[in-house]
Amino acid sequence: MKLVRINLVIILMLIFTILSCSKSRSTDKEDINAVIKLAEKRYPGNENVKNAVIQFANTVLLDLKNPENARKTHDQNLKSVGCLYLVTNGDYSFFKELEKEIINTSEKNHLYLKYNAKLSGLSYTVPIANENDCDFKIK
Repeated sequence: MKLVRINLVIILMLIFTILSCSKSRSTDKEDINAVIKLAEKRYPGNENVKNAVIQFANTVLLDLKNPENARKTHDQNLKSVGCLYLVTNGDYSFFKELEKEIINTSEKNHLYLKYNAKLSGLSYTVPIANENDCDFKIK
C-alpha cells in the first residue's frame, strides 16, 4: 500500500496562515449547515461530498471539544480527511475552505492549536484514501 508521509509542522503552518476568524457561529449544527452549504455550492447535488463534509465537520468539532484526546481521535480524523479527499478527487482548496468555515472563532482557533500541540512529536503515515475511510456507502 502506497503511503503518504505528512509533516505536521508544515500542515500547521499552512492551516494557521490561511485561517481567518471572521464568521462566528455558536453551535455545531450551525457549523455543519455552513459546510453543507459550501459543499452544495462547490459540488451541487453530490451526496458523497455532502456526507464526507458532515463526517469531516463532526470529526473536527469533536477534536475541538476534546483537544486533550488528540492522540485517541487522530485516526478518525485521518479517516475523515481521507474520505473527503476520495470523494473530491483530492480537492485541497476545498478542504482548506471547510476548515476555515469550521474553525471560525478565536476560541476554536485556540482549541485547534491545543489539539495539534497534543499531536506534537507524533510521526505518522496516511494510507491513500479508500472507501473504508467513509462512514457511509459511496454511491
